[in-house]
Amino acid sequence: MRYSIYTFILLLSLLAGTIYNVDNTLIRIILLFFWGMLPLLALCLNSQLLIPSYCVRQLFYSIIVIVLLLTCWLVTTESFSFNLSGPEAERFTPLLYIFYPIVMTLFYQIQKSELAYNDKLASRLITVFYIILVFVLVIDMCVRYYYGPEYFLNYHTRHQAKTLGFFATTNVTGQFISFLFIVSLEIGFRYKKTLQILLLLLLITTMARSAMIALTVVFIMKFLLQKAVTQKDILFKIAALFLCFCVIFFFLADPLHLRSDGSLQSKIDFFKSALHIFDHSTVTNHIFGYGNSYQTITKVLDVNGWSPHVSILKAYLYYGLIGVGIYIFILLQFYFVDKKMKYPILTYIIFSLAGAPIFWPTFVVGVMLLKLNQCQVVSNESDC
Repeated sequence: MRYSIYTFILLLSLLAGTIYNVDNTLIRIILLFFWGMLPLLALCLNSQLLIPSYCVRQLFYSIIVIVLLLTCWLVTTESFSFNLSGPEAERFTPLLYIFYPIVMTLFYQIQKSELAYNDKLASRLITVFYIILVFVLVIDMCVRYYYGPEYFLNYHTRHQAKTLGFFATTNVTGQFISFLFIVSLEIGFRYKKTLQILLLLLLITTMARSAMIALTVVFIMKFLLQKAVTQKDILFKIAALFLCFCVIFFFLADPLHLRSDGSLQSKIDFFKSALHIFDHSTVTNHIFGYGNSYQTITKVLDVNGWSPHVSILKAYLYYGLIGVGIYIFILLQFYFVDKKMKYPILTYIIFSLAGAPIFWPTFVVGVMLLKLNQCQVVSNESDC
């Protein structure tokens, strides 16, 4: 069966919204274009465009978000520069929220035109997405091994290893692997267990400790809170409890040197510094932030010249309490659109304590995968 151009654009948007955080700035911009702007162009060319009320509402919210962010910039910034290289780009990530209703509208067009009449399309899209993702990650792993075999799976050289490969850091790679693994627990697709095992193995090769911790904690929590119906469910709970004890022992043994390499201590220092800043700032800084510049933020934070890493601290330092409100609002919007997002969101919150953007395009990918799964479930009963 032939598929429309909208289906291919949606698949491309899902992939681009996952792997966009590459090391090269130009390629990053191109991938973000495929994630957000390409769906917008496709919708503009659609003569029978249907925009659901939810997307209209989200578009209205995104405009308010942008107005608030611009207000913060005007209040706290004397000169403005549009620098998207390296860590300078992190201040602009909340602006990407405006593309969320656009991608949702594209999905809505496909839902009404193709998914409603093809009961296998949703499952195929999810399966192809995960297969291509694993394929890209395997190539990335091979590249990392080729350029640094002495660093591969060597925690003593973790800092050198994390800069190898396609992506900004291997921490970034580990984060979207753990997030999409948790999403995969909520959906059905072909080769699911095989692809999940491959994702876990690829996650281990990234040595992204925060991503591993987040996945483990959420995985255990999910199975402990899940209602036991069959004997198999009870065995899963016992296995989860055993895994929980293993995790506790793991941290006590500390084979990854979490306590000794300074990484954990730096995160604690970020919060200590943020509390000190909060107690010694003006009302204007509290409300609107401390300046729209990476250099300004690191100077205000004053922790070894580092970025705050923690996404909610970034939101506060860049945009004040307005930024914190926007950050929480965005997370709630993703939760309310599909309650199954609670575990992926929790995964993000945990690994964001070690470093993550204020707004993450991969959230939109997670929502789309859950929506596609809803369609294949509904299509088995009636139509999507």
